[in-house]
Amino acid sequence: MSIETREKIRAHIKSFPARSSHYSRNQNPNKVYLSEELNVHLMWLLYLKQYENDQYVKYTSGKKHDMKPVVKYKYYNNIFLTEFNIGFGSPRSDRCLKCDQLQQQIENVKGDEELVNQMSNERRLHQSQADNGYTLLRRKSNEALGKNNFDMMTFDFQQNLPLPNLTSSDMFYSRMLWVYNFGVHNCNNGDGYMNIWHEGVAARGSSEVCSCLFKIIRNNTKRSPNLVLFSDGCVGQNKNKTVITFLQYLVENNFCRRIDHYFLYRGHTFLPNDRDFRLIEKRKKLTKAT
Repeated sequence: MSIETREKIRAHIKSFPARSSHYSRNQNPNKVYLSEELNVHLMWLLYLKQYENDQYVKYTSGKKHDMKPVVKYKYYNNIFLTEFNIGFGSPRSDRCLKCDQLQQQIENVKGDEELVNQMSNERRLHQSQADNGYTLLRRKSNEALGKNNFDMMTFDFQQNLPLPNLTSSDMFYSRMLWVYNFGVHNCNNGDGYMNIWHEGVAARGSSEVCSCLFKIIRNNTKRSPNLVLFSDGCVGQNKNKTVITFLQYLVENNFCRRIDHYFLYRGHTFLPNDRDFRLIEKRKKLTKAT
């Protein structure tokens, strides 16, 4: 390929709006993510549409002809893989890094039975500690059903929602408006509450977490003496001085007498909120914009 053609490919890849990971930014600061609706093959087709439209028609409409594209898919894919650090959709930051590391270490030392046993025991201990968190969550959830002696809630942010929800090829070149959804699940009655705003209104930090929790606690709980909370341990949102001060405010102003806030292990943070979010994702896939 000529230098000019390679520059066109680079410019085309850079033309897609990208975002960085919200949680794993410190671990991989240079990696960015494109829309989950995209893939490299689709990007290549969009390149043909822009620079070789007759080839785009050939590959998308089934009209065959002998002329081959100047930029073949393997050339486009090679530049994408070797020159860019790009993923698609949301980064899997909820995966447990320690589990992955221990599993990889076990694979690397196969043949050394003593090391394999040592690392396997360490992995089992780690996973048992994570399972203890789920066991406590299930036990507390069962106790909360129909009980009046304590209120129990779990909370989490849903994956960012892009607006508008369109799959038109032109939309891939436009920057989406990100919509945030903070979900609170009431374990006493099974209700889920969604607090929704877009990035032009506010961020998704500890102040927003406290505002949403205060609204739900004030309006949608029985105001029992004890309050039990479960969440992940994200420092920027849930595990910080702002949230601790907010919970202290609730106690000092007689919203409740005691608050227990439990943090699940990172990577092992499946909460009832995820079932609530799944309903939204399912409906989103079935809904077509008009």
